[in-house]
Amino acid sequence: MEDGKVGSSGHEAGGTILVAIDFSEASLNALRFGDRFARMSGVGFAVCHVIPSMTQVNPLFPQASLPDPSALEAEEEAVTSQVAEVVAARTGRSAGSYDLLVTRGSPAAEIVRTAEAIGAGAVVIANRGTSGLVRMLVGSVSESVVRHAHCTVVVVR
Repeated sequence: MEDGKVGSSGHEAGGTILVAIDFSEASLNALRFGDRFARMSGVGFAVCHVIPSMTQVNPLFPQASLPDPSALEAEEEAVTSQVAEVVAARTGRSAGSYDLLVTRGSPAAEIVRTAEAIGAGAVVIANRGTSGLVRMLVGSVSESVVRHAHCTVVVVR
């Protein structure tokens, strides 16, 4: 969506607040914060969830490791329903009053890509508090989004 275009929630894309959730308690706090921020600012509201890609490929038989497309589609539909239920329960928003985006891939990269695609004015994301060895080996999604997003990023604890 280009800047200035109106999304399905009826607001200009450039002002949309994008909240990334992973169903953790911290991300649900971010959802509530992002909802209040969008309502107070009078801008659009979008929620995204990234299903991490974890395809393991057998080097001898790569075709045997390909995921079943119908299973992937069913998973995306189930996650979309779950996100919609959480948004309704935590914010009181109905389906047509916000944009819901479910993608698959690397969480940080997909959040940044989604923010750019919808022309988000800000991304709200939770910091789950990983530290030490886990953070060094895996990294922090919120840290990566802060580094790579081309808009304001609000990190909620």
